[in-house]
Amino acid sequence: MHLIDYIERAGSLRSHHPALVAKGQSLSFEEVAKRARQVGASLAEQNLPLGSTVAILADNCPEVCLLQLGINLAGLAWTSIHPSTTTDTTAQVLDYLDARLVFFQAQYFAKAEAAAKAIPGLMTVCINGSAPVGRSLDAWLTTNPDHEVLGSLATPTTAAWLQHTGGAAGPCHGTVHSRSAIEIGLANVVDALGAGQESKHLVVAPLTHAAGIFSLAFASVGATNVIHELFDADAVDAALRSEGITHLFLPPTALYALLDFLDGPAAYPALQCLVVAGAPVAPERFEQAVNYLGPVLHEVYGQTETLLALVKRPGDYFLGGRLDARVARSAGRPVRFARVALLDDEGSLVAPGESGEVAVRTSMLMDGYYKKPELTARSRRGGWHLTGDIGIADEAGFVTIVDRKREMIITGSFNVFPGEVEEVLCGHEGIQDCCVFGIPDGKWGESVHAVVSLRECSSLQEDQLLQWCKAGLGSIKAPKSITIVPQSAIPRAADGAVDRAKLKAPYWDGQWRRV
Repeated sequence: MHLIDYIERAGSLRSHHPALVAKGQSLSFEEVAKRARQVGASLAEQNLPLGSTVAILADNCPEVCLLQLGINLAGLAWTSIHPSTTTDTTAQVLDYLDARLVFFQAQYFAKAEAAAKAIPGLMTVCINGSAPVGRSLDAWLTTNPDHEVLGSLATPTTAAWLQHTGGAAGPCHGTVHSRSAIEIGLANVVDALGAGQESKHLVVAPLTHAAGIFSLAFASVGATNVIHELFDADAVDAALRSEGITHLFLPPTALYALLDFLDGPAAYPALQCLVVAGAPVAPERFEQAVNYLGPVLHEVYGQTETLLALVKRPGDYFLGGRLDARVARSAGRPVRFARVALLDDEGSLVAPGESGEVAVRTSMLMDGYYKKPELTARSRRGGWHLTGDIGIADEAGFVTIVDRKREMIITGSFNVFPGEVEEVLCGHEGIQDCCVFGIPDGKWGESVHAVVSLRECSSLQEDQLLQWCKAGLGSIKAPKSITIVPQSAIPRAADGAVDRAKLKAPYWDGQWRRV
């Protein structure tokens, strides 16, 4: 099946029901299907090889969903680029993923233009008007869509979604999910969150990340997606009070901002499920959310590689009118469509109460990392995908994430890799040495911190280095804080490498988990 088949099935039952709502305008399921088919037909006219990569560079808007459906219909794979990604990194990612075309918003034309100059043959299409580079979407769309041949050669194993993520070695790792994996992933979201045709899903998290999968899942069962361009606590509060919103997905940072905005219990009459994902929720904030909003909080755990693997529902942590603090700290239990185990370093199962690496077995799993078979092989053991996260399971099967094997930092639900930050820092002529790691942060979960030593002739200050990093990395990946120390204060392991763990440890003393 194509993803649009689910949309058209929903449309056959309620063709004029709103599928996508944004800025006071709505598109019915019938209109969404028609527009997506036009995108698919236009892509088919480009004669791209089956499974080729088509990129989307945009803020939240209905066009993102339409493009995803059209790309899938044409037997191609979409990849999403967050607009905050720097110009250089955007071009690097698109080049690595062999993107053949990029849909972009006019405000990001400079990034699309730079990518087109760096990547021979890359086509560009502006989705919200005209831009100095590429064609407008309206001019590019075909007027005579051929409904019969689109994606006709695609199979369940054809690539459907490539998403750049990362690993210890740097940012350019792309996960490849097949068409069947995506379909199972959508069914998993529907099952885990209780979505149905009467649901109304408020989309404020980036469609370039998990919210993109969530929105497709809700659309697949005939639910309405209400799309906001970005998170704004005032706007979210207003929508929850007056628009009949039943489901909302937020990263922890946005949840905290909403709670701070409310500063007390709120009445959201239709809200059934506020799902949090991307990073662990601080226990005190979890309790605050239950006190303010009632038992509607759902917490899910997963990775780009695995999609949703664990879920924690109100019926798990809120029993007899009381919060079970032990369960509330956990990431949940395995979803219906996945098995989760904790393994020791030899690949054996650990007993309840013992720590082990979280491993996932599921048909939602990526096929592998794009063009990186060795990395794919290292992530697999005995039929399990190794997540790099350390967890402890109790007798009831609730898994609590307590640490991370790998060096990745998750800040505000975005992945940051120390190596890429260190590369930018060390590119400054005044830096002698540096080490980057995550430290506890009440807002971001973790924030990026750097410890640096300066060359003898340098008089650099922290604010100068912070600006240097923001220019080279963007605001998300740049350190939030920098400590300048003498070279002798940077510890080294026996092999001469900087001892990151030793530098990091004092910041995490007294914390019940280290992520």
